[in-house]
Amino acid sequence: MLRPSGALLATTALLLGGLTPATAADDVVYSGRVTAEGEAPPRPVQVSWREPATGRTGTTTTSADGTYALPVPTDATAWVLTANTGADDPRTFAPAYVGAGGRTDCAWQGVPLRPAATADATVDIDLDRTGSVGATVAGAESTSAHAWIQRLDGTPIRGQHAKGIEDGKVQFRYLVPGRYRIQAWLKSGVEITSDVVTVRAGERSTTSLPATPPGTVTGRLVGSDAPRPGVEVTLQSADADGRYLRSTTSDATGRYRFTRVPVGTYRLAESADDNGWSSGSALLKVTSGATTTRHLTLTREGTIYVPSADGTVYLADANAKGIRQPLRSRFTVPPGRYYVYSIGDLWIRKPVTVRAGKVTTTGHLRGNRTAVALAGNVTGGDKGTWQDPRREVVVCGVDCVDYTHGAAVGRNGDFVARGLVPGAARVTVRQKGWVSTETDTQIDDGGSRIALRLTERQGSVRVRLYYRGVPFDGNVNLMQHGSVTSSWDHPAHGLYTGAAVDPGTYRLTLSPSIGHTRDDEVPYWYTLPAAYRVITVERGKNLDLGDVELVLNR
Repeated sequence: MLRPSGALLATTALLLGGLTPATAADDVVYSGRVTAEGEAPPRPVQVSWREPATGRTGTTTTSADGTYALPVPTDATAWVLTANTGADDPRTFAPAYVGAGGRTDCAWQGVPLRPAATADATVDIDLDRTGSVGATVAGAESTSAHAWIQRLDGTPIRGQHAKGIEDGKVQFRYLVPGRYRIQAWLKSGVEITSDVVTVRAGERSTTSLPATPPGTVTGRLVGSDAPRPGVEVTLQSADADGRYLRSTTSDATGRYRFTRVPVGTYRLAESADDNGWSSGSALLKVTSGATTTRHLTLTREGTIYVPSADGTVYLADANAKGIRQPLRSRFTVPPGRYYVYSIGDLWIRKPVTVRAGKVTTTGHLRGNRTAVALAGNVTGGDKGTWQDPRREVVVCGVDCVDYTHGAAVGRNGDFVARGLVPGAARVTVRQKGWVSTETDTQIDDGGSRIALRLTERQGSVRVRLYYRGVPFDGNVNLMQHGSVTSSWDHPAHGLYTGAAVDPGTYRLTLSPSIGHTRDDEVPYWYTLPAAYRVITVERGKNLDLGDVELVLNR
């Protein structure tokens, strides 16, 4: 029997060694034990290395006693060791990120990143318990009431939403330690918010909503020198989005009452829902624990009755400007002159005069005329190509509540918008990179022509956002008057991103994702440095903010 020589064994070992993945030789091993309050976790948990700047990662799972052995490539730089960050890991304990010097936090942003791994190492990791919050919600007497918990930037925490809280009690469990607010939605659109509540590891915190005691709004509805019962009144927040909206009906003495109204400024008005009365609106302020009294004087309306129509019915004012699409055949409006349209394959327009307390009947509205066109020419802007004109005209006419009519602009600037009916219209011409212009016009019975012009170039904004060298992954928003006017995605690869916007002053905000997997449960968020939160964009100029280091909030 022949024995293999030493040279043959060496050669075989070299050949077999050549089949071993190169990365194996470039790995070191991090090992240790993961514990939860000093004991093995209730079930195996995920342990990973992660490089935030590139997204590179490697993962292993602990054994039953919590021990682990994790290969880490030696070319990993600015990395972090993690435990209990998997989607299926126990939520009774918070995620752990271990950085340089053994610093531990519940997100990588809270620890110094590790330098390159050059040798095997032992790192033990002890997990903190999550906490909980119990809240009492005033006024939650409806099964439709619900509540959620959010970071202090207003971003809801994933999976933390309580429904059907009519008993006024709600509890949120498995919260990563940090600071939160609770928000609740009650019936009729009422939203209330708690004060900041701090969650500590393994503890239960308590709070109540609303943080500031609400107020009351009351008053009387009077029309024709007498109280008016059964009239609906609306109370709507006077902010940009008007999110708070409630309604109630006056009682037999004409009185109305709104209770538990959050502190703020509101607009009060009769509902204008075809009830035979109309009113102006009143601005009022609600203060904590106080009653605000405001009376409304009603004006008697008249009624328009449309027994039948071939098409969709629209109401326009005396200048043929569309007002509304009636939802029923009988509707009430303030006294005055109007046009009632029926628009289908054919259209008809009938003038009517409405008198207080009287009914005006239109008879059957049978369309007998064909649609007309608005033609014209656009100057200014860029000519583009015939295949992609880029310039566009949009016409908002009598039926604008349902439709807008668009037309492409040719290279010579000509356009034709079809399918219109005579009346007042607002014509918008727009093109990417240019400020849109709006023109009010009248479309005649035989159609009309109009000259439009693009005169002002938009500006643009560019920025690269980072936190400690890691590109921001989320949305950048430009806001005016409390509303988002433009938004764009800032990708994780960190390339320059931006948007073309109209000249003006904007507030710059972020809609961020703080990380991945369980990271969206962490109560941390990014903001821009104070110097970048308000920007001014000039006509035709690019505002390049360059590389901006974000601020971490917690």
